[in-house]
Amino acid sequence: MERVGRLKLLLWMLVGIAAAVTTARFFFGLGATTHLSDVTPWGLWIGFDVMSGVALAAGGFVVTATVYIFKLEKFHSIVRPAVLAAFLGHHMNLPREENSGC
Repeated sequence: MERVGRLKLLLWMLVGIAAAVTTARFFFGLGATTHLSDVTPWGLWIGFDVMSGVALAAGGFVVTATVYIFKLEKFHSIVRPAVLAAFLGHHMNLPREENSGC
């Protein structure tokens, strides 16, 4: 039981750190939490965003297609989370108004 208590404490500490970072992001702006500036350009951040989004989208769509094409009924339970991950990854790569250059 002590192991579960330590795990819960660790997870609550992680939630606390995430809440502190989120609060700092809203009060001090994006530059305070990401440290992006003219020296470290946004291109690195956007490149990481595109790279991780493509991986999420491709993985989710490939898993879903494999389950349906090969009729793998025992893996049907993972289709919904795979589609959700795929749409989240696809949403990360959609063009946004602030990135359109207009």
